[in-house]
Amino acid sequence: MSYLEDLIVDIDEGERSRVRVTPDGRHAYEAKFTFTQKGFEMLRQGYLCINCFQDLRPDGAFPEECPMCAFPVRDRQLEHLGISFVGEEQLGSRLSLSDEMSRMGDLWLPGS
Repeated sequence: MSYLEDLIVDIDEGERSRVRVTPDGRHAYEAKFTFTQKGFEMLRQGYLCINCFQDLRPDGAFPEECPMCAFPVRDRQLEHLGISFVGEEQLGSRLSLSDEMSRMGDLWLPGS
């Protein structure tokens, strides 16, 4: 089991992915990552590289650079997080199972 399984809920490379225009005019598509609260906090506190998702806990918070990809964590992590963060989103139903069953009424038949 990878440590990332507890940190990332979803990776979407489809319709919800982001598009950036590179300096030479090309369109670059970036996957949208949905993090757990723990994963987001590790990014915010400098314990997870925002560029490659390397676990930085052994090196301490905000090392000068990521040991895996050389991203300048200390200087750019929070700036990059501010640019990349698009907000929180609700995952799953907003209704409890009993409310959902009541709302569906006769349409829902257990075991059918």
